[in-house]
Amino acid sequence: VFPADTPDSAAMTRLRDQFAQWQEVELAEVDIAWVQRLRTILELGQRLLWAVGSALLLGGLLVVVNTIRLSIESRREEIRVISLLGGTHGFVRRPFIYMGVWFGLSAGVFTLVTVSGLIAWLNEPALQMARLYGSSFTLSYPSFLTGLGVIGTACLLGWVGAWVAVGRHLRELEP
Repeated sequence: VFPADTPDSAAMTRLRDQFAQWQEVELAEVDIAWVQRLRTILELGQRLLWAVGSALLLGGLLVVVNTIRLSIESRREEIRVISLLGGTHGFVRRPFIYMGVWFGLSAGVFTLVTVSGLIAWLNEPALQMARLYGSSFTLSYPSFLTGLGVIGTACLLGWVGAWVAVGRHLRELEP
């Protein structure tokens, strides 16, 4: 008998005690310590994934900001001339925003391809390990909606990075 997926070890202990009272049951045993260790390891893994994901998001944002900043520096004189001729901040900002969104889009697609490759590479060892424990666990590829979310978030990060970089430069140009 395998208990339902529940984080409550008291519920599993009650289930064991209930089975132990039956005359037909010779031995009722639940390895609660193992279950608690497994849950702790899973929680640690989940937090590590969030930490690494957050660091990668911040790194991506900083890369976009720096790349846009370098592009602005190479076109500094052009931006000054456009500003002197009456070009608005939106007119100056627009090509860099497009560049940031393209950087984000390419980063999102690259991320999905990389994750899919890693899943394909790790799936067989994960299946073998799951079979050793009598489980049918498999790694799954990102869903279509997850892929759209990744690409949308990457584009948004590119847009925000470009907005921040150009806004900072435009503030420096104002008298």
